[in-house]
Parts: sequence; structure tokens; C-alpha cells
Amino acid sequence: MNKCITSIVFIFILGVYHVFAQNYKKDSLQFKIYTIASFKNSLVKSIILDRVFCDYCSDSQLTALGQLGLKTSNKYVKKPECRLINGEKKLAIYIRIAKKDFAKIKEEDTIR
Repeated sequence: MNKCITSIVFIFILGVYHVFAQNYKKDSLQFKIYTIASFKNSLVKSIILDRVFCDYCSDSQLTALGQLGLKTSNKYVKKPECRLINGEKKLAIYIRIAKKDFAKIKEEDTIR
């Protein structure tokens, strides 16, 4: 009897948690950004924005996403495990932004 009550309470709590858990896919957008980092003597020579994948973005939104992708790539290539001695490394950066914040990007705005 005691095991039955415990099981019912556990299932009820699990159901309540599932109902109230926030799903990040409902209120945010994910973007994929390709960058290319060039290395010489294990130091970053340059980081170039290759492509921003967004079919419905305006030009200002593409620019803002590109800037954010370059900043993220810059942080990533400074890690010792991500460096090359010489050559180029292609990076795929995934960025998730809330729909409300993404809609606020206007012509004169940039992401800082």
C-alpha cells in the first residue's frame, strides 16, 4: 500500500514538472554561423566570417549575427585545445537568441 502511494505521488510530481517545464525551442531561435580561423605559429592570424544561415533575416540582423559569431569564434580559438600550429580551422558556431530580442534588432542596432 505504501509503495503504491509513493508511486502515485512520484508520477503526479513528474507530470506537474513536465507541464510547467519551459521548452527553449518555443521561445528562441537558433542560428548557424560558419567562420574560418587562420593560424600561424600557433597564433591566430585572422578570423573570417564565412556564412550566416538565416533565410528570413534582414541585412541588419545578418550583420548583427555575424558580429556575434566572430566574437564567439574569437573566444573559442583562444583556448589551447582549439589551436592549430599552422593552417586554417573551420568553425561552426550555434547561437540561440530569444525571439523577442531578435525582433528588436533594427537597422541601426548591432550586438555588442
